[in-house]
Order: sequence, then C-alpha cells, then structure tokens
Amino acid sequence: MYYFIVNQTSGHGRGGRVWKRIAAKLNHESVPHKVFFTEKPGHATSIVQQLITEYEQQLKEEAKQSKQANIDGVIAVGGDGTIQEVVNGLIDHPIPFGCIPAGSGNDFLRGLLGETKVELALERILKRRTHSRETQQQRIDIVRIGHRTCLTVVGIGFDGQIAKTANESKVKKWLNRVKLGRLCYIFSLLQVLGKYQPVDVEITIDGKKHCFSNVWLIAVANMPFYAGGMAICPQAKYNDGRLDVCIVHNLSRWQLLRLLPLVFSGRHVSKPGIDFYYGKKIEVTSASPLVVHGDGEIVGETPIQVSVQPDTLQLL
Repeated sequence: MYYFIVNQTSGHGRGGRVWKRIAAKLNHESVPHKVFFTEKPGHATSIVQQLITEYEQQLKEEAKQSKQANIDGVIAVGGDGTIQEVVNGLIDHPIPFGCIPAGSGNDFLRGLLGETKVELALERILKRRTHSRETQQQRIDIVRIGHRTCLTVVGIGFDGQIAKTANESKVKKWLNRVKLGRLCYIFSLLQVLGKYQPVDVEITIDGKKHCFSNVWLIAVANMPFYAGGMAICPQAKYNDGRLDVCIVHNLSRWQLLRLLPLVFSGRHVSKPGIDFYYGKKIEVTSASPLVVHGDGEIVGETPIQVSVQPDTLQLL
C-alpha cells in the first residue's frame, strides 16, 4: 500500500491539480493507495507519525499470525516544505519515501532527478514499485539542524532573511498563481538588500575554526539547488557523506547584486568573495543573530549547529 500526503495549497493550488493527475494514473494502473490531505503547517509530520504508530501496532498483531505487514512507501505531493515535513516524520523508520513536485521551488526533485516534471517523478516511483525485488533501494544523506531535518540547503544570514521575507510576502501567492513563483526570491532579495548589514562570523568545520568579516550569507548544502534553481553549491552531492559550505563575504551591495545572477548557472564559484569548504559538522556563531532557513522554511537563528547524517533516507 502506498500512502500519499498531499498539500493541495502548495504552489498556490498546484498541489491539488497535480494530485488529480496522479490519482487518475494510480486508478488506471490499479495501484493500491490511500491519500491524506494536509490542513495546516506541520500536519504532514503528524500524519506520518500516526501512520507509523498504526503500522507498528499492525506489525505486532500480524507477527502473531505469521503474516507480514508492509508500507510500500510514503509519498509527499507538494513543495520542499511539505517534503521536509514528511521526512521529519519518517526519519529513523525504515519506510521508503517518494515525492511528487507541486510547489514553487521544487529544489529537492531538481537536485535528485535534474528536473521537476510530475510525470518523471511518478514514473520513477511506479518503476521502483515494479522492480523493487530486483533493485536495491537508493539511500541518501540528510541534514540535521538540532532536532530538525533538512534535505537541500541550510541558508544563514542574508539568505535566511530573504526566505523569511519571501514566506511572508503577499506577492508570492500572486506569482505562484501565474507560475512565476521563482521571481519571489528576486523581489524579496531586492527588498532585503537595501537594509541588510553583513556581520562578522565564526565557522567551525569538523573542529577547525574559520573567522570571516562582513559575511553576507553562509549556505550549507546537501544538494546543489535552492530558491527555485539557484546552484549555490554546484558540486554538492546527497550521497557523499559530507556537506558543502559556501561563504559570501567582503562584497559591496553592488558587487553582491552583480554576483547573484551567476548563481543560477553556478558560475559564481570562482569569483572573489566566495569561499568553499567541506565537512560533516558545521557550527556557526555571529556578532549578532542571523536568521536560518532549511529547505526554505525558517528554523531559527545563530548560533546554530548543522551536521550530516549519511545514508539515512530510503528513496523510492
């Protein structure tokens, strides 16, 4: 049995429209499934936790009868925020995870498959269902931010403030409606740019301290993309057991603004004011508190600790 958790409001209604297409395909191919619709932030995690509780109870009962209970997979239909919520519920449980892109950014699927087509994501899940006995399930690393889980990128500083501004913006809903949600990041960036002040930061990577002055942002990446396709850490890999760290510092506002368009293609990596490091455990402290986001969702402020948990999430 496959369990779909659908955020119908993701992508300003795209989630609901995408689910109708998926449901038609599942019914046509007689794929056993159940669907749950989220109603509020955090609801997807609660749904998964309830499913797991019921599943574990079923395992105990069926073990007495020499039967085998099984969840073939839990599949998120929504944006990166919905995916993050579902994964937070699944962590530490050996249940396969799948996802269908229906948000405005869809950076997890972009990093995983190289594109964000609904049909491709669904085809991947159904193909793995058909060949599940012959092929080994793929496992990927996850990022830990305290008790929270992240899959793509943790953004600290200027980037975190942009995410906060974008999430609170009324413009985001309008842009999603006309399928231009990616532009919300640009509008929010311009809004934050004029008043943001870079700060001095100390970063400890696997026990080694690094000090930087006038830091605009720090990105800790498990995958290359965030903010709807910006390749902030182009070499980041979700299965290498480490995190890529990008630090942007000692740039004027004009230099930063000129640099940002290059990030979409990853051509910023060799420019002055950009430094890259790699590690398994990253600690960030700053002269003043900096906003932190994970997968585009605000998760706190500095000081903060980020670490990689290798080979954790089993993918469909």
